[in-house]
Formats: sequence, structure tokens, C-alpha cells
Amino acid sequence: EFEKWLRRLTDEQLERYYIFSFTRNPWDRLVSVAHHFNISFDKLIKDFDRHQGQLKIQLHSLPIHLYTHFSGVPFVDFIGRFEHLQDDFDHVCKRVGIAQIKLPHASSTRHAHYSTYYDSDAEAIVASRYAKDIETFGYRFEKE
Repeated sequence: EFEKWLRRLTDEQLERYYIFSFTRNPWDRLVSVAHHFNISFDKLIKDFDRHQGQLKIQLHSLPIHLYTHFSGVPFVDFIGRFEHLQDDFDHVCKRVGIAQIKLPHASSTRHAHYSTYYDSDAEAIVASRYAKDIETFGYRFEKE
């Protein structure tokens, strides 16, 4: 159904939609990806290209700017941050005129602060691979 709807969607219809996305600190995001897929973080980073060949992992770790920008220009109306997910989701609800709800935390992973997983090489690998997200969304590597 979604594919049919998407093919029929016109530019004029799209202009009337409120389009939003959420982003997340890429260093933190990859720690969660490793935990979610039960992969050693070190192995995920050291063999990143091979893991990216697995569609489920790839879909969880594509750079976010690919979902929010085209040729460097944002096409979304709002970009929320995972770091303050509930507040930004409340903003979206208010903007589209629906009741605000408390978001459930359905697939949480328990782990230490993301910075504890990184050595300087791993930090640099993520900085390189996600440079556009880091620049676009103003992220930085933060120590615990």
C-alpha cells in the first residue's frame, strides 16, 4: 500500500505535508546499533563495510542527512533530536494537531555512555564516515 501511495504522490500534495525526521549523535547511534544486533562494537567498527552489507544493519546506520537533505538542502520542515526525543515529538504532535502522548521505550539497550566504547581510531572512523551528519546537525564527540 505504501509503495502505491508513494508512486501516486504529486509535488503539489507533498507541499501540503509537514515532513519531519529525527537525528542522533552518530557515535552514540553506532553503540546502540552494535547492542541492538548483538555485535561486538569493536567488530562493527573494524569491519564496518561488511556489516553495512547486511540490509537490516545498513538501514539502522545510514547517515541521517540522506533522509533529510537533497543536494545539501533540507527538504524537511523539522529535524528533532533523539537526545530530547519526547520534547521534539511533542513539538511535532502540536504542529500537526494531534494529542501528545508519552513515547514508549520499546527497544532500549543498556550500555555505558557511548564514549567509553571508543579509542581514538574508532572515534576517527565514525567522524570520517558520518562527517556530513556531524557537520549538518552540529554533533561532537562528548566524554562521559
